[in-house]
Amino acid sequence: MQKREFDRIADRWKNSEKVERAARRLLRRFMKKRDFTMILDVGCGKGVLLPVLEDFFKDARIICLDFSHEMLKSVSHHCQKIQSRAEEIPLKQGSVDLLITMNAFPHFEDKEKFIREACRVLKEGGVLVILHSINRKRINRFHRSLKGPLRNAMMPSPRHVLSMMKKSGFKTKWYEGKGLIIIGEKKEVL
Repeated sequence: MQKREFDRIADRWKNSEKVERAARRLLRRFMKKRDFTMILDVGCGKGVLLPVLEDFFKDARIICLDFSHEMLKSVSHHCQKIQSRAEEIPLKQGSVDLLITMNAFPHFEDKEKFIREACRVLKEGGVLVILHSINRKRINRFHRSLKGPLRNAMMPSPRHVLSMMKKSGFKTKWYEGKGLIIIGEKKEVL
């Protein structure tokens, strides 16, 4: 249902400088500078996060994944594009250093399955970042104000998301203020 809705609105969707600034601010504040070589942007939409990722991780290969073909068509940056659901990432196990999702997590149909899938494709020590430009209260209030399938795209509480992440083998931390960031690092298997 949501896929059709995003395909339908893709031509009117505009990437926001405000969203890009929020991403820069949150990543600068909470991400340790690391040399990620393979980054997966899940729910990339039209690529609002790409300039930020390119600035932060200059030498990384970036893959953009979205379930909406129409959104992916509009990604203007040079990156590999994959049309797929977030819960079914068509990449090898342990192939990604950083998996990031910006303003998309509430739209994933099975959030727990997505987190398990993120754990599968991440390398040991890899990082999952769930990022939103506004906080949970504002996300959910905005979505409830919409009509159609996007109305039910709710952001669960950070504690619930952290619980799902810990169950899948992540060390976690989070921050919520004007925006929301939840970070999980895949534990190394001894």
